[in-house]
Amino acid sequence: MTTPLIALTLWLQFLIGPPVALIVAIVAVLICVFWYRKALVLLAISLVIGQITLTSHSHTELRAIAAEFQFRNVTLEALQTGEKLTKVKLVGVEECQSCAGAVGQYGGALRSGETIRGSMMIRPSFGYGEFVAKGRGLVSKAPVVPVSLIRQTFLDNLKGISNESKALVAGLAIGDTSLLSQQLNDELKKLSLTHLNAVSGANCAIVVGAVFWLLGFATKRRNVRVIASLAALAGYVSLVGGGSSVIRAAIMAAIVLVLLDRGVWPVAALSATVALMLLYDPNYAIDYGFALSVFATAGILVLAPSLNERMVARLPKPLALALSVTVAAQLWCMPVLLNLQGGVPTYAVLANLLAEPVVAVITVLGIASAVFAVPMPLVAGGLTWLASLPAQWIVAIAHWLSKLPAVTLSWHTGVLGMVVGVAGLSLWVLQKAKRLGSIALVTVLVIEVVWSGALAVRSASWLAGDWQIVNCNVGQGDGLVIRSEGQIAVVDVGREVQPINECLHSLGVHEINLLVLTHFDADHIAGLPGALDGRIVDQTLITPWPDDRPLVSLTKSLLDGVSPIIKAGIGTGGKLGAITWQVLSPTRTAAEANDSNDGSIAIRWESASWVLYTMADLGERGQMRMVQNFGGYLNHPQSKPLVLKVSHHGSADQYTELIEAMHPDLAIISVGIGNSYGHPTARTLATLKRVGSTILRTDLDGAVAVFGDLRYAVEGGG
Repeated sequence: MTTPLIALTLWLQFLIGPPVALIVAIVAVLICVFWYRKALVLLAISLVIGQITLTSHSHTELRAIAAEFQFRNVTLEALQTGEKLTKVKLVGVEECQSCAGAVGQYGGALRSGETIRGSMMIRPSFGYGEFVAKGRGLVSKAPVVPVSLIRQTFLDNLKGISNESKALVAGLAIGDTSLLSQQLNDELKKLSLTHLNAVSGANCAIVVGAVFWLLGFATKRRNVRVIASLAALAGYVSLVGGGSSVIRAAIMAAIVLVLLDRGVWPVAALSATVALMLLYDPNYAIDYGFALSVFATAGILVLAPSLNERMVARLPKPLALALSVTVAAQLWCMPVLLNLQGGVPTYAVLANLLAEPVVAVITVLGIASAVFAVPMPLVAGGLTWLASLPAQWIVAIAHWLSKLPAVTLSWHTGVLGMVVGVAGLSLWVLQKAKRLGSIALVTVLVIEVVWSGALAVRSASWLAGDWQIVNCNVGQGDGLVIRSEGQIAVVDVGREVQPINECLHSLGVHEINLLVLTHFDADHIAGLPGALDGRIVDQTLITPWPDDRPLVSLTKSLLDGVSPIIKAGIGTGGKLGAITWQVLSPTRTAAEANDSNDGSIAIRWESASWVLYTMADLGERGQMRMVQNFGGYLNHPQSKPLVLKVSHHGSADQYTELIEAMHPDLAIISVGIGNSYGHPTARTLATLKRVGSTILRTDLDGAVAVFGDLRYAVEGGG
């Protein structure tokens, strides 16, 4: 138990930070004193080294620069290959010699070993590393080495029956995700299948096992086979870019291979790997990929054997083994997945059970293709085409299951409740402290049921009379209502007539003092007849962006004689009762906009007790222009809480720096259940979670109401 205790202590120390980290260290020392005295010296040494490493990885001056979102001339080196965010090391930065060596992220695509130089904005990282650099610069290619040549040749000769299937082959074989579409990526995330598009333990085991086995035909000397296998493993890690999950798997595989004839406890090997990686780089403590890799492996090692024993009596052996491994891995990853996805992936076990049988075939063919890439490129292309056949099966699974209802279920007791539930179920399965495990599991489930029941009851009479903001549940679209001193503003009306009509009717809205139609996409304005049904409209704002789609003329004809129409732009503003409002985008002509989303109307609303931003479908480019035009005005005074109506249903097209500067207290996402767009995306959800926002989603919570003191209520789901 020595190595698991050390690994867990170090992880909690780096993850939680002071002053709680001191309590964690004291508890670990007391455990050693009373139960594992032989481990006390090793624990103390690990804690000391950990503190030294943590200090060496902390760059105070850089953190000060990042906290002010400063622009600096920097040189960055990519530590591993990335697409949207790349792990980098800061090689040099203008006027800050002590900043060199810091690890962070670059907001763009780089390949391992490449360097980029240019003027970039340095901002704080609310996730991995010490900073995020965003901007453009001169990219210097990595030195040409054999592994980069193999990688590029593999990609040049990549073949498949579809773009999606060959993207999966590249991901499973060499960890390259550049070909993966956003839609498929979001579908994989919903179903907890993203591990299929990344290199991990199975790949390392295949490489080591294949080399070790093949050398058995040439020599029986174990030392030679071990050294050659380790060399092949090191080359493969270089080929795939060295992500955290790959490094974890490689170190563990090396430990097991070296100590195999001496009998190594796999959990000890895993724990030693975790401890070594954390001592080398404390940033791994907050790396989601590292956490998922470790917990999945631990679940398989600890829980899968007991699950298999229980299942094999009732199921065929192959099915029992596959199911036990899948359930164990998913169960122990659930606390991390809950934090990433905001809910429980309903079909995760089914998706993994259906996908796993073909993973080994794809991986073996993909790795074989990489081996033949340089000497026999035609053979390499043929192997990837064969691998794409089973890969298409995974694509079909992702498309099918992600469109089923309730893909993600709400979980009300949060990560703590999930940890208690997983621990309780694990103890019950392992027959260790079975009663304690049963009590923990039943307690969590009872709380969940009672909580869900309370929400169901509240959904019938959920809306108190003093509401100020209500986001109607209009499905995949927008429809938001603001009230002050009896006056009403409606921002967009959704796609369907009935939902907005029913929502306004339930709110008792008979007159709309200000109607804002942010742009002419159907999911924002096609429900207009429902909003107008029996209601008076005093004034309507529309975007000045020139739009000649048929829905534009239909909308204007519906409003003809009902309401004066004003083309709104920067400078347009007014009052709604006691609330002041101001248009932040677009300009009066919207000449800067590239499309209807880019030309949609974004507005800042301010009452005595809160600030609200309604962002319509404004994307990253438009949000960046807002920052340029209004600067610190968007970083509102902290004396008032902020509500953010998240742009574009939570799509990935966000300027994350703006969200992080705002630090919204409440983030409302208007989105339809099981929509085909993958909204909201994991990237946007992760950004909101990093800054501590309470996320309210109409697909999970139903309609959302906000009150003057920033209390909120939800309709209850659906």
